[in-house]
Amino acid sequence: MKRVLFLPLLVITLFACRQSEVKDVVPSDEQPSTVAKKPITISIADFLQHEEDLRTGRKTEIDKGAGARGDSAKICYLKYFAYDTTGGHLYSSESRDTMRYHDNWGTISDSLAPGKYTIILAAMENLMNELTWGAPNFGYITPRAGGPLGQIFVRKMQLTVDTTPDPVKLEVTLNRIVGQLTVSIEDALPASDPNGYMMVSVVNAAFKYELGTEMPGPPGSSQYLERIEDRVFQGYVFGSDYEFNVVINYRDKITGEERTKTIEHVTCHTNKKTVLSGSIYAAPQPDKPGFSVKLNQSWGTDLTHIYF
Repeated sequence: MKRVLFLPLLVITLFACRQSEVKDVVPSDEQPSTVAKKPITISIADFLQHEEDLRTGRKTEIDKGAGARGDSAKICYLKYFAYDTTGGHLYSSESRDTMRYHDNWGTISDSLAPGKYTIILAAMENLMNELTWGAPNFGYITPRAGGPLGQIFVRKMQLTVDTTPDPVKLEVTLNRIVGQLTVSIEDALPASDPNGYMMVSVVNAAFKYELGTEMPGPPGSSQYLERIEDRVFQGYVFGSDYEFNVVINYRDKITGEERTKTIEHVTCHTNKKTVLSGSIYAAPQPDKPGFSVKLNQSWGTDLTHIYF
């Protein structure tokens, strides 16, 4: 299964227009200080608000326990960035979820002089920090402090604007840059129980995604997973080979004393699901020593078990 969010009719249309003076943008040394700009409209018809189900074949018990939202991507923010040949930032725009009910939601307008450009599109489930920009890295994506990462899809592409009036149409797919992390605690108490408090956090995961290299940055972030069911916590991390820890804070079910369990050396790769499952109260069994790490290699097939 491809790791993409397909935007069915993402079209970049170039229109001819009258001469206009451009004093602030010169895409290359070959361009004069006064050039003709073309309006550029990036429009998304019937934008895919929820990603289609990526699961194939039979569902494992873990998949069933992870809840129906496991493969759902509710895109609420669409960001657009344009850069000239030097990596200089030219223009940005953003479509927010509140505009989904307007006719122009998902439509991004710009005008660029003839030349070559780098275009970056980012579709996000949650609001991130303001994207920074500039050569040579084109900035990076980072989550807001304490906020969930959510699903993120990115596409960086080259666009050539010529001098002809003919429209240029492009079909574009955005690549998922996160992996899904699920922690299934088989003997967790209900949240309504007096000692049912439980919090699961990811410690020292990659904290940013570099738009220049199209790779995640070094580890250093901490974030909490959402409790989607009494026994299941779920969230997303930037997919990478970096190892991180998962920390479970909970209370003793008899005394209420606060306890902590740390699961080390966890990885979560781009477009993959990593599932940790096990018990916190029961003694480890010989064939199930504590928590198990399960790697879903294609976001849609059976899971491979790795015990520790």
